[in-house]
Amino acid sequence: MGLSFSFYESQSQQITVSGMVIDGESLEDLSSVHVFLESHIGTSTDIDGKFHFKLNFLDTLHFSRVGYDSLSVVITEVDKFQNMFISMKRGVT
Repeated sequence: MGLSFSFYESQSQQITVSGMVIDGESLEDLSSVHVFLESHIGTSTDIDGKFHFKLNFLDTLHFSRVGYDSLSVVITEVDKFQNMFISMKRGVT
């Protein structure tokens, strides 16, 4: 049972993930992309498309911007060791 508790502890540890969001076609940085959790706690990318976000392992991070298809990414332990690189596709209207 101690092993299960330790696993739970490591899975609930808060981490900070960093990354960049770009337009999948033009490869330009995307500013003002909403980056948020299911609980609607969130942030936005800066003018250079960069973001930093505190969350827990296995949380789902959502990316949304008007004119683009939304994306969702489950955060794993690997994500704390590298910068995330998110490519968003323009939506069809």
